[in-house]
Amino acid sequence: MIASGEPDTVAQDVPFMDIAARIQREGVHTAPGVLATERDAGALAAARLGNGPLWIKSVGEGHPRFCMQLQYPEDLPLGFVQAARRSTTHAVLVQRGVEGTAYRLHCDRRQRPLTPLIAEASLAPDSPYRVVMELTLPVALNRVRAEALQFIAHTVDRLLEHDPRPWLEVEAVWSEKGPVLTDVWLDGEPTEVMAALRQAGLDSVMNGAVPERALSVAWLRSRSGVIRRIEGVERALALRSVIDVYVRARPGDVVGHVVDKDSRDRLGYVMAAGATPADARNHALHGRGLIFIETEIALA
Repeated sequence: MIASGEPDTVAQDVPFMDIAARIQREGVHTAPGVLATERDAGALAAARLGNGPLWIKSVGEGHPRFCMQLQYPEDLPLGFVQAARRSTTHAVLVQRGVEGTAYRLHCDRRQRPLTPLIAEASLAPDSPYRVVMELTLPVALNRVRAEALQFIAHTVDRLLEHDPRPWLEVEAVWSEKGPVLTDVWLDGEPTEVMAALRQAGLDSVMNGAVPERALSVAWLRSRSGVIRRIEGVERALALRSVIDVYVRARPGDVVGHVVDKDSRDRLGYVMAAGATPADARNHALHGRGLIFIETEIALA
C-alpha cells in the first residue's frame, strides 16, 4: 500500500499521486488517496481514509477507464477486482469521494501561455459508476471560480514539467469548501471528443466570461443486450443546432451497462452548439432523445 505523497515507482506512473503532496504545499486541496496493490491493502486504505463514500479507480497510461463510488466497505472487494482488471499497472487508486460540481480542465501544453478549456461534466445519474455522460464547454464561471480552477491547471502543469506528454486533463470538484483536485491525466494525443471540439474551433475560446458560443456532447444510451435497430439519427442531424452525430454501434453488436469509459464510447455521441452553455446542453440532450437504440436480451 502506498500513501499519497510517498515515493514509489508505481506512484510516479500515476500523475495525481506523483504531485499530491507537493501540490498541497502550493495551496491546492486534493482528495486523499492511497494506491493499493492487493485487495486486503485496499481494505486497509479505505480504513485510513475514514468514513464516507470512496472512489476506486483504475490507473495506468492515458485516461482512466474506470471509477466506481462505494458507499459501504463490504463493496470494496468487488470494486477492487473491477478496477484492477482495467488497470495497466498492478495497483488501483482508493480515494475519498468529493461531492460537488465536477469540472474537466483540458490543456494543450504546447500552447503558451497555457489556457485551460474548462468543461462541466455531468455524470451518469443513479449509478455507482462515475462515468461522464454529458460534457459542456466552455463554462461561464464567476471570476473567483474561474481563477481558482485556472490556478490548479497551471500548478499541475508546472509540477509535471518533467513529463513531455502534450495533453493534460485535470479533474476538480467544486465542493462546499471550494475546489478540490481529484485527478490528473497525461496523454500523447487528445481524446476523440476533444479532438472533435478542437476542430469546431472551441479551443480558442477563453473561459471566465459568458461565451458567444458553447458546445455540448451527450453520449448515447441504451439498455444492455443485442442491438436490433438504431433509429432517429437523421432526425437528430436535421436539427440546426446539432453539429455531429457519431454512432459507433451497429445492429448485432452486444452492449452492456455503462460502467466505464470504454462501455460508454461503444455507442457514440451527439454534439450540439448553443449561444450559452445551457442552450448547448439542451440541444445535445434533445438530439440524443431523438435517437432510439432497440436491444433484446442476449441469449447464451
